[in-house]
Amino acid sequence: MNLDKFWALLTGILLSFVSAYYAITGLAAIFAASFWPIVIMGTILEFGKIITASYLYRNWDILPFLMKTYFTIAVAILMMITSMGVFGFLSKAHIEQNASSGNVVSKIEIIDAKITRERERITAADNALKQLDSAVNKIIDKDNATVALRARASQNKERAAIKAEITEAQNTIEDLQNEKMPLSQQIREVEKEVGPIKYVSQLLYGESTKDDLEKAVRFMILALVLVLDPLALLLIVSANLHLKKDEEEELELPDIYSSDGNAVATDGNIWNTISDVKITKIQK
Repeated sequence: MNLDKFWALLTGILLSFVSAYYAITGLAAIFAASFWPIVIMGTILEFGKIITASYLYRNWDILPFLMKTYFTIAVAILMMITSMGVFGFLSKAHIEQNASSGNVVSKIEIIDAKITRERERITAADNALKQLDSAVNKIIDKDNATVALRARASQNKERAAIKAEITEAQNTIEDLQNEKMPLSQQIREVEKEVGPIKYVSQLLYGESTKDDLEKAVRFMILALVLVLDPLALLLIVSANLHLKKDEEEELELPDIYSSDGNAVATDGNIWNTISDVKITKIQK
């Protein structure tokens, strides 16, 4: 068997299965309310597309014009449906990845806002302490230490409350930072996953901003869509081409026979017949 023909057929079938899986999953996501009916319909349509493409190629010369036209249009439309399904599948995967990271980013933003408020509380408390110190220092500047000490003593309860507030805010910030740590780790993991697409974005657009990353992802999806299903069908058609060619060559070969006899004896006028000569047909 011709290895090129074998590998073309095998690769075409495998690509068709992959394309069909992505397409059916994508179509089921688009029409999520009718999951199993879409899966069944998509499976049969994918199988019918392959059979139709093979049948159309092998019988092109004998099919009526209207049948050839309809089959060609049907295969083209089915390829478009498959491509849209693949696009939907890959887009859904990208959106889900962004959604999961987006939720984490939202949680981190909320935590950061809380940390900012707690730091503002600490700043306000520090300013209050400075004001108390400033009041005592003014009394001391007037060389009235006794009054200053009494003023300082009268501030003890207020100072204790302010310091307690500062301690509480610091403890809250520490708890929030501990809560933020695993979320930040998730963000770093997501950034590792999208790392390769950043290089693609820089290669295509020279930058890796958010908009450029989205454009790069769409470019990759379109590239996969344009090559996956068309390549699968072309490989299957190519395998059919080789099969059809082999069949035609076999039909054109004449029957070949071999004999186990030697040369027939003759004197130029009389031919001597050898009765025990065995004629064997050689298999093509």
